[in-house]
Amino acid sequence: MNLRVGKTPILPDFTVTQVNVVDAPGEGTLLTASAQVANPYPATVAIPALDWKVLVPGCSSKDRIRLTDVTTGPLAIRAGENITVDLSTTISSLPSELTDPCSDETPSPLETLLQAVLDPQQNTTVFISGAQQFIPPFPRWIPDILSSLTIPIPLPHLDANTSDLIDAIHCSEMKVTFPSPWVPPGSPYGQTRVSGLIEAVIRPPKEAENVAVNVTAVRADVYLYDDKGAKFGRIVVPEWSPANTTRLAKIHIKTRVTDVPVEVLDPIVFQKVMTQVLRGQGIVDIGVEGTVDAQVKVLIGDFSVRGIPVKGMIEVQGIYPFDDVKPELVGNINVLGTTKTSVTLVSTVKVNNPTDYEAIVPSLNLQILYKG
Repeated sequence: MNLRVGKTPILPDFTVTQVNVVDAPGEGTLLTASAQVANPYPATVAIPALDWKVLVPGCSSKDRIRLTDVTTGPLAIRAGENITVDLSTTISSLPSELTDPCSDETPSPLETLLQAVLDPQQNTTVFISGAQQFIPPFPRWIPDILSSLTIPIPLPHLDANTSDLIDAIHCSEMKVTFPSPWVPPGSPYGQTRVSGLIEAVIRPPKEAENVAVNVTAVRADVYLYDDKGAKFGRIVVPEWSPANTTRLAKIHIKTRVTDVPVEVLDPIVFQKVMTQVLRGQGIVDIGVEGTVDAQVKVLIGDFSVRGIPVKGMIEVQGIYPFDDVKPELVGNINVLGTTKTSVTLVSTVKVNNPTDYEAIVPSLNLQILYKG
């Protein structure tokens, strides 16, 4: 980027090198940043602290939403040396036009902005615009020029990918509901459903490790993979599921899902994974990759972020329940009918569930053996 007055460039390309966000209770959220500016000019000059307006893209390409005012510290420009520009501002609240969705199908400008920060494949730009100010002892035309400038600044991405921020994903209190074999093919009732408590442990990015983030609800669209990367299932949580956030050394986000359908994409791989779980061979790693939407509460306001890319591994403890099921008959065995080749019996069999898992099994085929 090169700004020009007539044919003369007055500001060369620059790069944002550091961004830090810190909560300041009672005041707002303090945002500081540094930028490196190449200085190809032979001039040496001292510039005092300046005031600017920070503008972010709105719903249309021409919209600009004023986010806050920012101050740049004094600059000592020396011939042949790069210039370091320090910026600081305190944001006390978020304007409604920033957090309101642009339409029913279009995210808010803040969502678009955060998605670009989180996703290295996306790029976006914010703007700083000069504010009217008096800068003694400079002549009046210098602040007039500065106040008329609008400088685009490419927004930097997080140093870490979002998948690197996920420390662990735990599942507990799991309940599996298997479909009835009599459900017609293609029916939504023919899908396996899962319920349980899911906990994601997040390492906060260093740029915002001093910001209190409270995730209040989540929904997701993720694919499941085995330990060799073969895709076998898809889980969609279409409705907002309430979540609670605990901040320890890391951020712990817990949410409970109920009767969420599992779309089996590859029955052979799905069966292999379930067999690994039921053989009790230690930890079974199940890969998760997709997107998550989150409703977020921070010091300066509430907002939603959709399409957060996530990738991680769920560790599922393998179980081998068959040695401890301890089946036993309850009551009598009744003969309901006979033919020349069969006997129809009815009875109740009680089995013990030694695992931490629940399941609803609509039907079960058994073989009855006597002395092998």
